[in-house]
Amino acid sequence: MSIKVTGLEEIRTTLSKLHDATHNMHPMMAEIGNMLINEIDETFEDEGRPKWTPLSRTTLRLGYTNMGKSKKKKTHPNNGKVSKGFERKILQKSGRLRGSITKEITNNSATVGTNLEYAAIHQFGGMAGRGRKVKIPARPYMPINKAGNLKPSLRQDILEYVQKTMEEAVK
Repeated sequence: MSIKVTGLEEIRTTLSKLHDATHNMHPMMAEIGNMLINEIDETFEDEGRPKWTPLSRTTLRLGYTNMGKSKKKKTHPNNGKVSKGFERKILQKSGRLRGSITKEITNNSATVGTNLEYAAIHQFGGMAGRGRKVKIPARPYMPINKAGNLKPSLRQDILEYVQKTMEEAVK
C-alpha cells in the first residue's frame, strides 16, 4: 500500500520563509538592542523604575562642589544649602554613566553594557569610599536583576516583538 501526500507546497513555502527570516537575525537583534537602550534611557529620564532612592543631603551639598578635584569650592547658588528649587537628576551630574552605555549587535545576540568601574555599585548598591564606609543604595539603571534576568515587562515586550516578526515573516 502506498499513500501519496499532497498539498505540502504551502508548508514548504512557509518553512522556506521561516528559514530566510532566521538566517539573518541581525535586523531583529538590532531592534532588540534598541529596545534595551530605550529602556535604559527611559530609566535614567524617570530616575528609576521604580524611583531610585533620593540623594542624601550630604550628597546634595557635595554635589555642588568640584567633588575633590579642586580645593576651590564651587557652591550651589544658595551658599551650598539644599534648595527645593535647585535640582539635579540622580546619577546624571556629568552624564558619564549614561553616556557610557554601549550596544553590540551580532547575528545571534544584542548586548548592552558599560565598562565604567563604578557602574556596578550604582546598579547593585554596596559599600564604597575610603574604608568602604559609605553605603551607596542600589539604583538599577540596567533592566536586569542581580541574577542577570531581564525585567519581566521588557522580556515580555521582546518576546512579543520576536513573535510578531516571525509571524510576519511566514505570511
